[in-house]
Amino acid sequence: MPDEMECISVATKEFDEGPLALYMVINFLKNEFSPVQWANLRTVLATHQDWQGGRPSTSVWPPSKFATLSIRFELLPAAWREAQKKAADLGDVSASDLRTLTDMLLEFSCSDDPPTFPLPKYVLDLGANQIAMRADSRVVEVLLRNYYDIENTHDLRGWCWQCIWALGTRR
Repeated sequence: MPDEMECISVATKEFDEGPLALYMVINFLKNEFSPVQWANLRTVLATHQDWQGGRPSTSVWPPSKFATLSIRFELLPAAWREAQKKAADLGDVSASDLRTLTDMLLEFSCSDDPPTFPLPKYVLDLGANQIAMRADSRVVEVLLRNYYDIENTHDLRGWCWQCIWALGTRR
């Protein structure tokens, strides 16, 4: 597999003068971003285009309890401590649950929603129910204990990254 990756997107819009197109080409190395970091950056780039030519937004990241407001998308200190606690508390996780949960967390985090997209409680309830139906209740309890601190997609991706890290390094 190549180390170099490329993402190409094309956005079009019809105007009185005819259609206009915006082409965006992003080149990066695979090891520069985790799938969660890439999803967060990709959606910022895709959703912060303005066809009206208004004042540019100076803020692309919402306030977060989980992750830094940057391209690197690192866990905040409290979220990092919680990831370590989750890893210690998870203990044994079956191979089936591990695979299912990791796939689900990656799927949750790789949506096309921008980081600023608010997540109401009923959406969070749907996600919590999906997790609860697919894993051992002890594991679900550990992973979900700070789930309802999520307010937006940026938080969701931070929480997913926290859980993926904990599942991957559990003791």
